Amino acid sequence: MKHITSFLFVILIFFSSCKKDSDEELPTYLGTTLSTRITKLYDKNGEITDRAIVDRFSNTYGDFDPNMELSLMTFKFKADYLDASTVVVKSLITLEKDTMTVIKNDGLIIWESKDTSDYYTSHFDAFKYKWLHYSEVSMNGTMLITKFLYCMFLKPCGDDLLLPITYFYHRRGNYLSFSTLSSNGNNEFNPDYIAGFGNMDTVLVYEYTLRMRAQ
Repeated sequence: MKHITSFLFVILIFFSSCKKDSDEELPTYLGTTLSTRITKLYDKNGEITDRAIVDRFSNTYGDFDPNMELSLMTFKFKADYLDASTVVVKSLITLEKDTMTVIKNDGLIIWESKDTSDYYTSHFDAFKYKWLHYSEVSMNGTMLITKFLYCMFLKPCGDDLLLPITYFYHRRGNYLSFSTLSSNGNNEFNPDYIAGFGNMDTVLVYEYTLRMRAQ
């Protein structure tokens, strides 16, 4: 009888533990708080910290995409975990949603889309975090198209998650180019990008952070 009682006790503990796990709430995050913009300027020698120079360059070239900051207001998301490895991310503006895979890697929480995207290869080395799954395809031997699974790179901050957002303006003498959020902008700028800079290269970087608040 003693053995039967012990066995029943273990069974009760097992089912109690299972019920606790099943009742445990899965995390939900709401991302609506965008930080103020941080402006940085780099040339081939590194970051320029003289604010007078930074402000002068920004005032001259900084309005290269006047609608960009306004468009950042659309970065309002709700993210609901279905389980430990799957999250549904929904825009609170467009109501579009994506079911993404949750991956933990090198201190980051990465939400990776299950759908393949493609983009003309541009400024890939300018960003700190790389897509986990991508390939480059040559088009007519002159232009590369990158096929990838889009990622959102998030940093844990207490119970919340921080989503970096970066776009920049690269001035190569009289040749101008800039990155957009449609490529890899949910990311951080990679200072090593300046290793290939020439004498006429300057890059103006705008950085933001979207806070995903735990609900």
